[in-house]
Amino acid sequence: MTPKAIFAHSILTAFTVLTLTACNNGDGKSGPAVTDEDLLKQAKSVTDLSASVLPNSFSVIKRNLSLEESKERFALGCKVPGQPSYNSSEMDRMLKVGQVFRKYLGFSEVMGDQFEKESEQTVVSIADKKIVSHEVMLKLKALNLPFTSVDQIFNTTPHLISTLTIEVDQNGNTTSGTGNELVNLSEAAKQYFMKLPPRTFDYQCYVDDRAGGVTVPTETTDKVYYNLNGRSFISYAVKRLRVGDIICEKRKVVENGNDELVAKVNLGPGRDEGYAVFSNDIIEIGAVSCGGSALYSSSRLVLDTGKIVKSWVDKTFAAPERF
Repeated sequence: MTPKAIFAHSILTAFTVLTLTACNNGDGKSGPAVTDEDLLKQAKSVTDLSASVLPNSFSVIKRNLSLEESKERFALGCKVPGQPSYNSSEMDRMLKVGQVFRKYLGFSEVMGDQFEKESEQTVVSIADKKIVSHEVMLKLKALNLPFTSVDQIFNTTPHLISTLTIEVDQNGNTTSGTGNELVNLSEAAKQYFMKLPPRTFDYQCYVDDRAGGVTVPTETTDKVYYNLNGRSFISYAVKRLRVGDIICEKRKVVENGNDELVAKVNLGPGRDEGYAVFSNDIIEIGAVSCGGSALYSSSRLVLDTGKIVKSWVDKTFAAPERF
């Protein structure tokens, strides 16, 4: 892997490379082949990040909004106001150079890594449909990363340069692309990443709610006052639930092509539990999101046995206000 290829990876990709090794018996002799089904079903429950990284405090204005009432959160960035048309048609004009966003991102998944980072992202330029921001890692944790602090990985700041390009086609649909470049890596980090082999396989797990018949996902929305930046903002707390069989796919990573399906394993009945808080009063980097900026979002896949297959959390600690 060349230095240029490494630096082109996002911090998320670079720190979560999964290296799969052959399974052998303790005596050094080649043992019976271990199937992907065995590996997935015998894997331990992952850390439930949604249980430790919670949303900020809030007070409820009204619970269980009706379908008509819940449409009020789709007031900005929608092709048709009041409708969840997610192709945002406008770049956020309230986004300014110098604005700072502080966020947490973490995930833990079966046959993968546990990764957590807290970072501060500052907008440094907005020009020619491009938004450039500099990111500084405040905290970083990955189970298979041989560094104990951010200072061991980077010499100075920034740590990541992100370039977001936003374009709107003739139909008003927004397309975007993000380029990430790791910068200011320490010599020890450079050597570590240089030695990493290319990722060979990837695992993707999800709930198939079609198994055994069609199951309609349930969703409820509460209108709340959510606390952020020392203030309270009108927001919408959305709880989602999908029930069905949890399926895990093993895919071979193919360079410059679609991943190839190698194995598909049904782990058994379970559910996908999602929770998110949106607000139209908070700015985000990019286009205006139809339905509001996500101030907190979490998701976890859990089997009926209680085993957690995947947990994911994205939380905003601080962000500029729209009004």
